Amino acid sequence: MADEELDTVLAGFTPVALEALDDRAALLHRVDFKYVLSPGELLELLRRFAGDHDAREIDGRRRFTYRTVYFDTPELRTFHDHVAGRRTSACRRATCHRSRGPPRRR
Repeated sequence: MADEELDTVLAGFTPVALEALDDRAALLHRVDFKYVLSPGELLELLRRFAGDHDAREIDGRRRFTYRTVYFDTPELRTFHDHVAGRRTSACRRATCHRSRGPPRRR
């Protein structure tokens, strides 16, 4: 998948500023799911979402690089609880958005 093709698809989304997205997210119970898609599947899914989803935009950009570090006990309790299907009170992580500066702790 070429970067230009991805940028074209993302341009079809209504932009939302980070501050507005943070305000919206504060009112929601957030659950994350992660999926593995081929580049073609990703583009098709994004095309379907463009009509009723927004895209975060910061300084005119809609694609970002970030790094997340998850914190756990030496025994990996949080990880094992997750695998066993037990809900924990919180997931502790630090996310560094390389376009934004220092890590944001959650």
